[in-house]
Amino acid sequence: MELSSEPERADNPLKDQPLNVMTQVSRSRVMPWGFLYTFPWWALALILIAIWVTISIAASEIYYNIFLQLQDGVAMTLRVA
Repeated sequence: MELSSEPERADNPLKDQPLNVMTQVSRSRVMPWGFLYTFPWWALALILIAIWVTISIAASEIYYNIFLQLQDGVAMTLRVA
């Protein structure tokens, strides 16, 4: 006779399911917005930073002039390399 740490429940519908299915079901019980666990937050942060930089460049004449000079220099560097 084997002893287990937890008794098997007859009403457990996940008993024979793979681990990833059990994980998804348990997460959905805790938090109905399960996509928040797997959402690429780093991509959202990069997009927001890019929007902020674009607005900063467009709003300031000094930043715009610097951007134009850097743009020419980067293009030249990429052509030479």
